[in-house]
Amino acid sequence: MTPLATIRKSRGLSLGDLSKMVDYDRGGLSRIERGIARPRPELANRLVTAFEGKITRDQILFPEEYPEPTQKKPVRSVPGKKSVRSAQLQEAR
Repeated sequence: MTPLATIRKSRGLSLGDLSKMVDYDRGGLSRIERGIARPRPELANRLVTAFEGKITRDQILFPEEYPEPTQKKPVRSVPGKKSVRSAQLQEAR
């Protein structure tokens, strides 16, 4: 997900909402968010203003330079198998 899509979704805005805020076509914004199109610098400036500077012009113009942070996958327990920690706790008792 691009920085633009990330901030828009974190603010609970739809593409339609953002489209009205920056006076730009919803489909065009969708293509920009998906990395299919690049915005003109004027639109990038309007987007920065709309998000009160919480996103930079470079993040909008060059989203490939800002990869999503990787998220750690939760550790799942295996049914019928004790975790190392639970085994240590039982030994301590």
